[in-house]
Amino acid sequence: MTRDRSATAILLGCALLLSMAGCMVDHTARFEKAYQDWIAFADAQPAGETAAGSEAQAVRLRDEAVRLLGEEVPGLQGDAAFYAGSLLQAAGRPADAGPLLENCLTHLDGERADLARMAAAAALLETGEPDPAREHLMAVTDRGITPTVTGSFNSLVFELVEVLEEKSRWSDTLPLLELVRDSGDEGLSPVAARWIAYIHRDAGDEELAAAAARDAMARFPDDENLNTRMVNFIHQHGLVNQPLPDVPRMTWIGTIQLVSGLAGLLEGQVGLIDLWAPWCPPCRKSFPFLRDLQEHHGEAGLRVVGLTRLYGYYEDEETRIPDTPPEKELELIEAFAASHHLTWPVGVAAEGDSLFSTLGVAGIPNFIIVDRQGVVRGTFLGETAPVRRQIEELTIKLLQQ
Repeated sequence: MTRDRSATAILLGCALLLSMAGCMVDHTARFEKAYQDWIAFADAQPAGETAAGSEAQAVRLRDEAVRLLGEEVPGLQGDAAFYAGSLLQAAGRPADAGPLLENCLTHLDGERADLARMAAAAALLETGEPDPAREHLMAVTDRGITPTVTGSFNSLVFELVEVLEEKSRWSDTLPLLELVRDSGDEGLSPVAARWIAYIHRDAGDEELAAAAARDAMARFPDDENLNTRMVNFIHQHGLVNQPLPDVPRMTWIGTIQLVSGLAGLLEGQVGLIDLWAPWCPPCRKSFPFLRDLQEHHGEAGLRVVGLTRLYGYYEDEETRIPDTPPEKELELIEAFAASHHLTWPVGVAAEGDSLFSTLGVAGIPNFIIVDRQGVVRGTFLGETAPVRRQIEELTIKLLQQ
């Protein structure tokens, strides 16, 4: 789901963890030099980038790590296993790193064991093993070692939650999100609080979802962004089984510029409204699904409509243009819609208008399904397999009525 989280680069986190290890003996000292190189390299990268971002040096460091470890990896224990496993993880070999990191747990305790569990969880996530990764994260005992380590732990939790969401394993995600919420991380704790509300709604428990939203606002009363989202979140559920509210007038791009409003577009149709933005990766990921639905069910009466708004800047997967004038931003959105083959009407609201508050948008992509009589029948947040499945099931049901 896009719920706009701020992710900490896992490679950077792993590299920083390595710098906290204790004294080394024998060949372990040779491992130290290699990962210290990784630490210095990762530290030098711009925020949000990993060592892999500078290809030539990253390749050199990976090759050096592999050469250094050579045939000595099997049988390593304790500090040596921890250093070697973490180095392999940083070098892009999680399948080799995971067993080493798990093996060293029998020889480490306290903070060192927690660091190893986190590195092992990262490796296991990369190799598609969420259950042992979850066990390692739940077993971490000291989540307040340093702000950097706390951030890395929290970022790993979000990575795992996204995997579990795809499997509809709602109950497994909640304890992890509660750990992040209570961690004191200024950036991610509020995000976890609102994700807890989202998860309850995804699981079909609206009473718990509303309670979690109110709890999030009570915990973080000064977080304006969180509180706006949670107010919208609660408001959107109130739209279900009610006529779709009037939305602000907007500019319609492409071949339907003369259309006067959303109500006219949806009259007599089953409407699937997609609230999105060009800067949102999960929004872009949802486009093929929406295109497929429109192609398969358009003749039966389905109409997909995209709604977005001006932000005062423009960003997509290739471009970021700050301080974009409205006319230019609208032009860029129209070009984006054409290049991404959005074959449905797209309306663009003015910057700062009431579109998102009127429709209760707490995050994007956000989908609202309206029946042929113009009544809201369902709302969905995020881009996951369960959400896609629920949207398709409700759409087909309404088309058959």
